Amino acid sequence: MSSKRMEAGDDDDDLDDFVLPKKRKRVSENVPAPGPTLSRFAEPVTDEQVREAEKGYVPPNTSKANTWAKRLFANWMEERNALLIEKDRKSSDIGPFNVLGDGSDEELSKWISRFLLEVRIVKGEEYPPSTLNCLLCVAKSRPRDPPDS
Repeated sequence: MSSKRMEAGDDDDDLDDFVLPKKRKRVSENVPAPGPTLSRFAEPVTDEQVREAEKGYVPPNTSKANTWAKRLFANWMEERNALLIEKDRKSSDIGPFNVLGDGSDEELSKWISRFLLEVRIVKGEEYPPSTLNCLLCVAKSRPRDPPDS
């Protein structure tokens, strides 16, 4: 540094341009303390509100996929049973229509396995694995309502 910059007057000039940043407020300073008008808890809920919440929210596309999968399973079961009856197969090969809703875990496993192996796209091609996984997820969710007609 040169001797000119070391003079006392020059140091004061540099400090005149220096501005301290403003102090930020803490987030907690912006939040008012809970009082009679502000609470961190909602109003008490009714029994009806609890029942509605128990139903849960199902996104529209998930609902459509579930309806499609249940309808596909019902159509497969109906067509499969008709074919077996036509061929005079034994009754143990004929599946129950309500297995998704009322079947035991063992019965559901038996019929879902067969469904996933036999189900095909309308053109006769096998479904891709991702679609089979979607169908399996619907079966695992154990829907209790019948497919929409």
